Amino acid sequence: MGIITAIVLVGSFLQNWLLLKSSTNVTARLKTNYLRSVLSQESAWFDQENYTELSSRLGKECDTIKGGIGQKFGQIIYSFSMCASGLFVAFYKGWSLAFAMLGIAPIILIGMGIFSSVMMKRSSVTMRAYGQSAGYAE
Repeated sequence: MGIITAIVLVGSFLQNWLLLKSSTNVTARLKTNYLRSVLSQESAWFDQENYTELSSRLGKECDTIKGGIGQKFGQIIYSFSMCASGLFVAFYKGWSLAFAMLGIAPIILIGMGIFSSVMMKRSSVTMRAYGQSAGYAE
């Protein structure tokens, strides 16, 4: 048990460290490319866009992407591996309960899909409101 604990500890540390490192690198490249593309726009583009919201929107969106790559993706990997190992143990120990759980799984997945779509809509409304309020504050 001690060896398994050490392996899980090292594996989870490496997973979190690599995901946070990659999310930081992706966010830095994203900010650089975004700034480059904004600076290469013609002056008419700035008349159409609200330039006071650009800095706050850039920071907020990059933080969201960083959190998505660094934390959310790690949680998805962790949850999927727990689900797969749980199903493996369930089929090995008691196949009748595993079949019952697989029958309920589509209902749970549909509910999770509806919940995630509602949360994404709420997140986009919140992001838009933060962008407008930051523009007003500047």
